[in-house]
Amino acid sequence: MKGSCIENADAGSICWWSYSGKQFRVSAKTRSWAEAEARRHEIEAAFRAIKSGGDATGSVTTQTVTRPTLQKAIDLFLSDKRSQGLSEQFVDRYTLELGRMREYMTRRGAFFPSEITLESLTEFRATWNVLYPSSIIRQKVQERLRAFLRYCHNAGMIDRFPKLSPIKAEEPPTLPLTDEEYTTLLSKIAETFIPAKAQRIRALVQLMRHSGLASAEVTCPPGSAQN
Repeated sequence: MKGSCIENADAGSICWWSYSGKQFRVSAKTRSWAEAEARRHEIEAAFRAIKSGGDATGSVTTQTVTRPTLQKAIDLFLSDKRSQGLSEQFVDRYTLELGRMREYMTRRGAFFPSEITLESLTEFRATWNVLYPSSIIRQKVQERLRAFLRYCHNAGMIDRFPKLSPIKAEEPPTLPLTDEEYTTLLSKIAETFIPAKAQRIRALVQLMRHSGLASAEVTCPPGSAQN
């Protein structure tokens, strides 16, 4: 009987063992190293009990190994996007949307990419009607979610790639303002609001103009994920 551990603070733990020439795996269902070790000892004790009952043909070896958590997978994905040269504005968009997804999944007991199911994704998408009233925005959000899932699949974090059904656009896309319309809008802001508020609104409009973000996206700060 022997055991060993591999510690990784950024990942959840899996216990695996071999018995009579066969290998078994089970999630420790915790990010706590102490709890993972306790789970390993429970497995060892269970097999000792089997052997003491008369089964002396097999030997037991246990080891604690790790796999990336959902948060770690998101961090790796965002790092990959930054290395591609995406601006921080677009990375912030991914951060907000994937943060909402992670919180939703965590509340339902899914802590690892492999625990994301098509059913849970469908239920998560059902919350978007409130978060993103525009079907055009919902389409874009789903595209970015698919990019994350594709990354997880390519990295071997998930065995199958859950494919959500397409979102039908219910309204024509809004065309960007012409240069003349944009200039007029900025001038109206200065005429309509007090200077302090006008400055904030002007900055908001400029951000939307140059980043392509919708008002619902730029007015909801990161970390304000909703159910």
